[in-house]
Amino acid sequence: MTLKETPGCLTVPELKDLVGYLRGGASSARKDDLIERILVAMLGSELETAWTLLDETQQAAVAEAAHHPLGEYSDWRFRAKYQRAPAFQVAAAKSYGYSAGKRTAWCLFIQYAPDEGRHVPTDLRPHLQAFVPPPAPPAQGSRHAAGTSAARALAEVAEDDPVRRIQPCRQGENSLAAIERGHDIAELKGFLESTGGSPLPEPIESFIALCEHNGKALKTLCSALLIERRDAETAAPIAARPGTSSLCLRAGPRTLVVRTNQLAKFRERVRSIGFGMVS
Repeated sequence: MTLKETPGCLTVPELKDLVGYLRGGASSARKDDLIERILVAMLGSELETAWTLLDETQQAAVAEAAHHPLGEYSDWRFRAKYQRAPAFQVAAAKSYGYSAGKRTAWCLFIQYAPDEGRHVPTDLRPHLQAFVPPPAPPAQGSRHAAGTSAARALAEVAEDDPVRRIQPCRQGENSLAAIERGHDIAELKGFLESTGGSPLPEPIESFIALCEHNGKALKTLCSALLIERRDAETAAPIAARPGTSSLCLRAGPRTLVVRTNQLAKFRERVRSIGFGMVS
């Protein structure tokens, strides 16, 4: 997603927090104006100034995502490599008000989208790559510690009963979402095996195996239309006749599901037995 699209998920107070890091702050409370202010600053001359607001860890995280092929920021991958994580919220100075959840300047660079997770927007990436050097590869001496750290993090969510624990767990949801986007969970397993220096604990093996097994459990075939029948008397002849029953599935006492690519044929068959279909 682009820098113009992703801030649309934020509220006006959240956008005002981010604009507050830019020169002059927020001059308008309109959401469109706040998004435009961020867009002009981050794709223009204020980008490098905003970069100086980040601490060393935040800059490293942005560099990792900016030079990732898909612009993705992976928390577990970053923690495994650096043994720490960037702050995306300001430490609360008060126990009341929304200030407890105020975003740091890092969120000007790393945006969140439900389908893509945390990432650098596509139009911002080349601007960052122009002056942010690629991150160094993991140091050989730290790889064992990195693997151990990542394995420990997964063990916390998978211990005891992986099936029962992973289902509501955010780590499991993120792993399944990554598989849905085409990533291979085996990459995580290979990373942990190569950096840990020892066989993976059984809970981690179970966690990975479960994600691998369930990540492609469902497959989208085609779109379909939900059709409501007037009453039970209408349902009987449609459900009983081979010409129509083969083109639909029951989804309740008065409801049928018909594939979109079979809709014209279904409509024709329904007419042949004396029924019309309206929107």
